[in-house]
Amino acid sequence: VNERHNIFGRYIHDKYDLIDPYGTFINSALPTIPTNRLRPGYSVQVAHTWIIQPTLINEARIGLNRERTTRLQPYGNDTSNIPQQFGINGVLQSQGNGGLPYLGIGGLSQLGSSEWLVSDRFSNTVQFTENLTKVYKSHTFKGGFELQQIYFPWIAPPYSRGGFDFNGQFTSIPNNADGSTGRAQFLLSPTASSVPGGVGMVGGADSVNASNFGGVAAQRSYRGAYFQDDWKVSRKLTVNLGVRWDYFSPTGERYNAQANFVPGTPFGGAEYLIPSARQNKPQLSPSFIQLLQQDGIKLAYTNQYGSGLSQVQKANLAPRFGFAYQLLPRLVVRGGYGFYYGAFENRGGYPSLGYSYPFQYSFSYPAPNSVAPVTFPNGTIGTLENGLSSIPLDPTQVTAAGLTLRGIQLHYKTPYVQSYNLSLQYQLTGKDSVEAGYVASLSRHLETFVGTNQQSILLPPGVDPQPYVPFPDFARGSSFADTIGTANYHSLQTKYVRRFAQGLTALVSYTFSKTRTDAGDLLSGGNDYFLPIEAVQAVLRHRHGSDS
Repeated sequence: VNERHNIFGRYIHDKYDLIDPYGTFINSALPTIPTNRLRPGYSVQVAHTWIIQPTLINEARIGLNRERTTRLQPYGNDTSNIPQQFGINGVLQSQGNGGLPYLGIGGLSQLGSSEWLVSDRFSNTVQFTENLTKVYKSHTFKGGFELQQIYFPWIAPPYSRGGFDFNGQFTSIPNNADGSTGRAQFLLSPTASSVPGGVGMVGGADSVNASNFGGVAAQRSYRGAYFQDDWKVSRKLTVNLGVRWDYFSPTGERYNAQANFVPGTPFGGAEYLIPSARQNKPQLSPSFIQLLQQDGIKLAYTNQYGSGLSQVQKANLAPRFGFAYQLLPRLVVRGGYGFYYGAFENRGGYPSLGYSYPFQYSFSYPAPNSVAPVTFPNGTIGTLENGLSSIPLDPTQVTAAGLTLRGIQLHYKTPYVQSYNLSLQYQLTGKDSVEAGYVASLSRHLETFVGTNQQSILLPPGVDPQPYVPFPDFARGSSFADTIGTANYHSLQTKYVRRFAQGLTALVSYTFSKTRTDAGDLLSGGNDYFLPIEAVQAVLRHRHGSDS
């Protein structure tokens, strides 16, 4: 605009439209049907820089990012009831839910459509940042704040067409499943035993999963502020001091359609929380209320925690410190320490509290052992012919046995990393320098999926574990996210730099490091939690790199 005001703008439009010739997932060994993957999006950003005085500069920036990702299974919009044409009953017919259910057969990749499809996801982020810089004598002060509002609704039902597994459990030696016999089990119909005292009615799937069809309107926000001072104490010493405050809201739901299972002990702390705004919207089934009482889980409608149904930390103050000191004419010492909060971990859809009854919900029916079939609450056997017809999916009519109860830590602790380093840099010649340093980080309160309602004692082979979990009327191994993970990283890092003529530089580096953690990545094995931390060591001892 003029010498004191500068305005910057940017607009990016992305149209991603891919026809996948191998179908939605390319790891299938069977012929598949080409499907479309759509990911249109755009980004808008406007920034204003104002030179108030030669030593005082203000910068303000606002941005909007929007993206939509869509994946549709083969015949996803075909509502001609393809499952029924193959003798599979009870599958909801609606736009986005067409096609066959998931069929997992031992020895094959899969038949039918994958779980969690259709997948129609939106991501909308509005961000505003404000930074003010002031130079005063030997100090450069900088402060500011940042606001983010994130809205990310999606439709991705886990098992709305059903999921049926045939892993050979019923066609193998008892308690010693052989997956290669899964195809035989797939063809085996439950039949009464013709031998007196023999095992009868074994067949069908050894695990059945089902869910209703719907979406989640997730949202969350971030607030942050900081202040720092770059202070040139002397010609040889520069110090950086700073502090940052971060606030990460829990993931809420625009229409309060979430529930949180707090897995305390039965009749002594276990709770099922639903926002007060959704009391009797929809009405809970009598079966669900009865089984909560029977298993010692308190039902609570509450406004105490908002739609996120958890309490997060608000006093997240993170100090930072750094220095650079010229110890000798050719030797410089640098060091620093920083505390960094981060709670924007991508959990994926499975642990979302929006997938909790009575909103979006799922059921799990495993076979009790290798000589007894999957039996639904109404007494029918889990075969393809029965499909989902024996599983009421209307929330007011739900038979709650086998229902999955999802949860997130009620008093949520913000994950953080402490990072520190100390290094020496020495100038060999006017063109050559070497550097060696110690770099480390300690991560605490990492979010990990520890699960809940799990068997805690060893049982003899063939014993049904369901009666031995804390809440035997509900699904085993339900998702529960807890901030108890830890990780440590220590390294020795060295590098050699050679500067040539005309801006050409060569760099050779060597790193010796070790990492220890007891928590997996949330989207790649995050349900793995190990005790103690020494149980898993991700060790990287020799990492070499060169650049020029």
